[in-house]
Amino acid sequence: LISNALQLMVEVVQEICHVRVNYAPDFNSLMIISGTLEHGSIARLPQFAYLSANERHVIEELRTLLTTQFNYLWLRMFLQHHPFSPPFLG
Repeated sequence: LISNALQLMVEVVQEICHVRVNYAPDFNSLMIISGTLEHGSIARLPQFAYLSANERHVIEELRTLLTTQFNYLWLRMFLQHHPFSPPFLG
């Protein structure tokens, strides 16, 4: 049941993060999902082992994009290339 919920969150991330014409990724929702996945109680779950390599890769990409290291470097770089995306409001 928990692994299904984690898989659902990964699917939502993939759908939200698509970059298409006239479509901006919703960084506010991505930050909420990232915060949920990074929460200590969730991050320690053994069910992460049941996710496929692709699903674990999506979670790692989400962590990289939204990391606070270097003052949100990857997020700022993305927003420079896709100016139509609304920024994260915090």
